[in-house]
Amino acid sequence: MRVSKEQLNEYINLYLNDVEDYGDNDDHYILAESVLNNLKQSLLTENIFDIKQIINESLGNESQQNYKVLDDFLVYIENI
Repeated sequence: MRVSKEQLNEYINLYLNDVEDYGDNDDHYILAESVLNNLKQSLLTENIFDIKQIINESLGNESQQNYKVLDDFLVYIENI
């Protein structure tokens, strides 16, 4: 799935809104926001990129909690 920076920002905002509205607790929202903002910042120089590839590459370098957020985000955008 190739996306632009604008599309990624939109997906992140939609995901965070859903986590905030339907999530179990505020800690999950704060963690998700932190992880996804780091993802956003790491792609500042990219115009269009394969989001699945970027997330899959990131998964190996993340802690267990961050891994769950990125994996959940990947499932979320695949179902949009």
